[in-house]
Amino acid sequence: MSSRFTLPHRSLLKALVLALLLVGGSACGGSKGKWKQIDLKTVKELLPEMLTAEASFNQRGLEDSLRIVGFQAILSRYGYTLADWDSSLVWYGRHQIVEYQKLYEHAALVLESRQATLQVRVDSLDRIERRRSLWEAHDIDSVNLLRDSASRYLAGSYVERSFALEPSVSYTSGTELRFIVRVSGASPSALQLQLRLQYADSTQQAETLPSLHPGLNQVAITIPSGKTMRAAYGLLRGRLPKSKSPLFVVDSFSLVRYTGAAPEPTPTPADEPQAEEPATELSGDDFATAL
Repeated sequence: MSSRFTLPHRSLLKALVLALLLVGGSACGGSKGKWKQIDLKTVKELLPEMLTAEASFNQRGLEDSLRIVGFQAILSRYGYTLADWDSSLVWYGRHQIVEYQKLYEHAALVLESRQATLQVRVDSLDRIERRRSLWEAHDIDSVNLLRDSASRYLAGSYVERSFALEPSVSYTSGTELRFIVRVSGASPSALQLQLRLQYADSTQQAETLPSLHPGLNQVAITIPSGKTMRAAYGLLRGRLPKSKSPLFVVDSFSLVRYTGAAPEPTPTPADEPQAEEPATELSGDDFATAL
């Protein structure tokens, strides 16, 4: 991503001012009408804006007639015409050369400051765009790789929510994947959470959390040595009990990748210890049977 137009460097300021003079001269050349002198303070304020406009017009290749319209639109906000601008610059260049030079120097400082500010914004947008591209390719750590959305269920209803992820990049050995669900409301103890990875060699590996508790629940698998993941599948399912709480909410449904040292897992409440089952390799038929 790049800025729409580049502000002029200091070495181009005089050339741009000369261009302004030529454009102004072409608009009022031969005219002997009266003109109103623009005071130095206003010229100082206007010059960076006029130079920025000139840079934009140059990049867009506008004809002189359109440039004149653009310049006049800027000057009209201050109550001046292009003839006033042209004649004032000529007058200061002839009669107050020191102040005229200071106008250039001030304009250079203003434009350089604007360019630096714009570049920071462009760099920030570039970083956002790169991060978005990595997320779409599922090639970024520590963020939810799924398009998460809350889902709500009535007590006593059957819950089933799943995902299938086929990343554009290879997930190799040592990469950890965590399927994390946060729930609230009706008791979720009858629900199961399962994560299954399918590898390039047609083997599979699954991890199941047989009972959920209110709050965060997760299952995780670290890809074994020599394996490359082709796809990941997750499933939340089970029937909610009928209870006083009429609503059950899944307000976070995420898959997170860690290719480096993963942070410590979120602890479960001490009064509700979670049984952990070792990850097992399953064939496709075995997995279907397990479900």
